[in-house]
Amino acid sequence: MATGSRKAPRARATARARAAALLAAALGVAGAARADLAFPETRRDFGELAGAPSPTVEFAFTNTGDAPVTIAKVRTTSPNTEFDWPREPVAPGATGAIPVTVKTRFGGPFRHELLVVVVEDGEERVVETLVVTGRFPDQPLRR
Repeated sequence: MATGSRKAPRARATARARAAALLAAALGVAGAARADLAFPETRRDFGELAGAPSPTVEFAFTNTGDAPVTIAKVRTTSPNTEFDWPREPVAPGATGAIPVTVKTRFGGPFRHELLVVVVEDGEERVVETLVVTGRFPDQPLRR
């Protein structure tokens, strides 16, 4: 008997939650407009970079959301990465790009990550992690 009494309140709460969701959807308040950026390419492997001192790539994106989006910042894991991003809001359906240049300081392999951050409803949200990898030619030791 005790088991049955526990299920009834849970079933009523679930039914109430469903009814509230249906009512909100009918009134058009089910969800706030959301900004989303779609990047067709999120990784670039430059391979062996003999003779290319500062490789550059542009990471294109499209705002696939239903609200304008402003990129608040882009953070990187390496000080040897130069980049820029559009500071103006990107309208739904509009496109943009984040150009990234890797500076040569040392020989050997590299992997740099860039976090693309937007602010939505007062909260920061990482929408994508971009990755550039490759290998610079080994450089002789300086004495």
